[in-house]
Amino acid sequence: MRTNMAKSFFIAFFLLTFIAAGVSSGQEPLELYFRTKEAFLSPASEFSVEVIVAGNQPINALDLEVSYPVDLLEFLGFDNSESIVDIWQGNPEAKIDGLIVLRGGLFRPFEGGEGELIKLNFRSQAVGQGQIIFKKGNFFLADGKGTLIIPVIRPLEILISEQAPLAKIEKKPDQTPPRLNVEIAKTPLEKSQLIVFSAQDKESGIKSAVFRSKKWFTWSDWQNTQNPFPVPKGAWTIELKVVNNNGDETIKVIYLWGEIVLKIVLLLGGLFLLIAASRFLFYNKNK
Repeated sequence: MRTNMAKSFFIAFFLLTFIAAGVSSGQEPLELYFRTKEAFLSPASEFSVEVIVAGNQPINALDLEVSYPVDLLEFLGFDNSESIVDIWQGNPEAKIDGLIVLRGGLFRPFEGGEGELIKLNFRSQAVGQGQIIFKKGNFFLADGKGTLIIPVIRPLEILISEQAPLAKIEKKPDQTPPRLNVEIAKTPLEKSQLIVFSAQDKESGIKSAVFRSKKWFTWSDWQNTQNPFPVPKGAWTIELKVVNNNGDETIKVIYLWGEIVLKIVLLLGGLFLLIAASRFLFYNKNK
């Protein structure tokens, strides 16, 4: 229930916040498919699978589920360094049943040509034949309504054989930390505050995002976050940290000035009451 609410909230927030022009008629169907250089490989091979969208309909949000055969493949992680997606709701993680959830949004609608959504990295485990498929393929049009569009989808056939060559993923050198932009926004319906961030690393991709906050004088523990995430109640400052796949990190500090003013007022009020009480006690003691 909570997962569905978070998914619905993310999509509603994105579609109501970032809106583009209307959609013209007579457009080609949207296509969703996989692409890899290594569809025929030996056990213990490592390979990347690109998730590709193609078409000329303007989309600005997606909700996908990728399924892979857990008896044949092990999910190693992802690479979003060349992704057209600006904001991801959480990092892609493989569930026990081999399901990978991909949810995100685009600041500028994508339309025309071919765009890479993400690379998924796998390791082959056993000899056999299987498919990587889309269990869900939902996109939303940037038409001011968030119209759902179902693309034409294609699976990917994987053949693992002892006679096939061993494949390895080529790691790109990464000498720069991630780029991180942060904004404070309000939810479209509840008017509560949200932290919206855009993290990019064109060399190795973003691996994780965590945050911590201060409500008074000490920091909370670091915790994983999705994008966007609500401002913790009572927090006056937040540190957001993103880490790329090379281990380099970038930290941004966000100050909540409304909460800072409130904290100052409370502290001054408490100090005033303390001084007043001390004077009262001193006066009565020396009376």
